Amino acid sequence: MIQSNNKLYAFVLIFVSLLLSCYNQQSTEQQESPKNGRIVICCDESFRPVIQQEQQLYQITYPNAHLDIAYEPQIKCFEDLYKDSVRMIIVDRGLTDSELAYYKSSLSFKPIYDSVAWSAIAVIVNKQSADTLFSYKSLKKLLTQPSSKEIVLDGVHTTSVIDYLQSNILHGQPLGNHIRGCTSTSAVIATVANNKNAIGFIGYCWLNNFVDSLQYFNLNKIKVAKIESPTMIDTFVAPSPATIYFKQYPLTYPIYYILKENFTGLGSGFANFMSLERGQLIFQNALLVPIKMNFTVRKVLQ
Repeated sequence: MIQSNNKLYAFVLIFVSLLLSCYNQQSTEQQESPKNGRIVICCDESFRPVIQQEQQLYQITYPNAHLDIAYEPQIKCFEDLYKDSVRMIIVDRGLTDSELAYYKSSLSFKPIYDSVAWSAIAVIVNKQSADTLFSYKSLKKLLTQPSSKEIVLDGVHTTSVIDYLQSNILHGQPLGNHIRGCTSTSAVIATVANNKNAIGFIGYCWLNNFVDSLQYFNLNKIKVAKIESPTMIDTFVAPSPATIYFKQYPLTYPIYYILKENFTGLGSGFANFMSLERGQLIFQNALLVPIKMNFTVRKVLQ
């Protein structure tokens, strides 16, 4: 009889422990809010400097909010969203109709997405290079035909920069086999800084990233090329807040967030933060163009 009671007691203990475990897990999930919890986010590599600034200020403001942000090629971000290994991604486009239909059928709700800022692709050359002006036609030639120039891009897989170049300059045509893909934007900058014949394509916000001392040193060894303007005849312009805002610089693209969250959690909080004043000011201070708030932009002569 005593042995039976011991077995029953052990069974009750195990059952209660399992109930407590389930309760604690549910309680933890319920405790997540825009100011509290942990979320995994995947962000395209080209936006890294400015999104790191957004993350830092958000976590300083809300110490109990933990944003685990991985910086990957854009194609990897979409793969992670599809596999449900992340709830939020930061990329250069929203969802297509077919993607929305898929997520609605598999999730029973539609993910939300929106743009928060305009960025651009900067074409960088070595400080000693004589190549400082490029037309759309010359850019297409550089990206498809071998030459004495070493063309370097910010990834060995499809990043937002590569996606833009293929869609808007090459119009679906593949990149040439001579193109070199670096593992990071920092590697592109270093390559151009140390090679007079190199031409690199990077996210514009990397030009204002002075936190890393080595990168600061390399930025002093490069210059930004000017691209033929689509709105001004016979004029070449470099990326800047003014040329992006007034559509004078051609290689511009948006920063989007895509969020799979059907409750008001940490993802919603971070998305709102990037869309409201403090988050929008961070984009402006990074010399990008905020979309949600119309801070004063004055037209300047080039």
